[in-house]
Amino acid sequence: MVVGVVVLGIAGARLLGGGDADAGGAPDEGPLASCDVGGCRANGDVRPARGYEVPSVVVDPDDPAHVVVADVNLVGGVCGWHVSFDGGETWEDGVFELPAGFKNCQLDSAGFLSAGNVARGPSGDLYYVLSSARVDQAKRPLEGESVLVARSRDGGRTFDPATVAVPGGSSEVNYLRPSIGVVAGPGGADRVLLSFWECDQQGCPRAHFVQSLDAGATYSSPVLVSQAPGGNSPSVPVVDADGTVHVTFLRRDSATDTVELALARSDDGGASFTNSAIDRQPSIGRTYDAAELAVSPDGRSLHTVFSDNRQGRPDVFLRSSLDGGDTWSQAVLLNDLSGGGAFLPNLSVGPQGRIDVVFYQQSRENVNDVIWTYSTDGGVRFSRGLQLNDGSIDREVGYTAEVGDSYGPDVASAPGAAFVVWSDSRLGTGLTDTQDSVLRRAEVRPAPSRP
Repeated sequence: MVVGVVVLGIAGARLLGGGDADAGGAPDEGPLASCDVGGCRANGDVRPARGYEVPSVVVDPDDPAHVVVADVNLVGGVCGWHVSFDGGETWEDGVFELPAGFKNCQLDSAGFLSAGNVARGPSGDLYYVLSSARVDQAKRPLEGESVLVARSRDGGRTFDPATVAVPGGSSEVNYLRPSIGVVAGPGGADRVLLSFWECDQQGCPRAHFVQSLDAGATYSSPVLVSQAPGGNSPSVPVVDADGTVHVTFLRRDSATDTVELALARSDDGGASFTNSAIDRQPSIGRTYDAAELAVSPDGRSLHTVFSDNRQGRPDVFLRSSLDGGDTWSQAVLLNDLSGGGAFLPNLSVGPQGRIDVVFYQQSRENVNDVIWTYSTDGGVRFSRGLQLNDGSIDREVGYTAEVGDSYGPDVASAPGAAFVVWSDSRLGTGLTDTQDSVLRRAEVRPAPSRP
């Protein structure tokens, strides 16, 4: 595998370099050499001092060799992207350029990572969302965190400098942990959908929605998603066949140690939302991970995945709705009970309707495996879970545990395969704590299903 070195001083454009093991970089061969077996390193940066986390992935459905991964480098304190045009054999890296006066992309005021996710629009353009605060020369905040969006018009070769979608206000009010979805908009323009938390000195009690109908040129004012008594951890917004906007979020009841998984729906194009309950269980979400939401290609089915402790430990479940969220199917258990606890799930629905779900499963304390399962019948049955990493991931090495273990793997569906990314510290040591974004191309094969 050919790799390159990132030069962090250059931002907003594709960065190229020549990695050299003799110059201090990691060797090309090793346990992360194959994207089809065990996973390959999804960043060109090979310096031992690297710490990639919160990876997200998109793949071109017409050219599955074209893959883009976005993440945050905790060592450099920047958000960036990695693009491959040969299915992950080689990578080129870049760093998102922030507007003048904004701080770097790392930890926000609440201690979360600023990184969001990357999404692909119907136009083929790519969009990435993050949060960042405007600061003075002494790095003191001039205002609370804003929501920023960067756009690529050339398939991830370069990204335009990020622009402010939701400007920060009071330094005591911050807009954090944004998510982005992109669907077809009016006149063929990409419609950009954003969700994010509002946090203040008392906590993060509200979730909001914002959208752009002109591919990110302008954005609407924030609309409250979580009606009283509030909530947080919103999912990526989706739009169904009727034009209804859907976002899931969580309401936490500390008095009973239970969490309600709620659905917010907008029948007026995102101008206002109503709320209804999907589920209520002990400790939905491992920490502050959101339940994730996806819609079928025909827009008629909604699917949500989440983890909860109904069985006395974290397990991953899926529920589906065929009537726009009015009713939901019984929860389908997705992890093997013979393994350890499962958490931080994510999902993707491909053009042919296959539902791909990925999550972490704990093989022993602080050691994670990456599990993938899929359904070809709308979520009624799923394949047996397949472990995608060929070496367990010790979270005592790297940086995941230091940022709250709140960021799971991501998946993008393509014809015949799922592209899965996760953070992996197998090349790290007690000295380097090296952590990479790792990509696995998981081929769909006929396999026995379990109900």
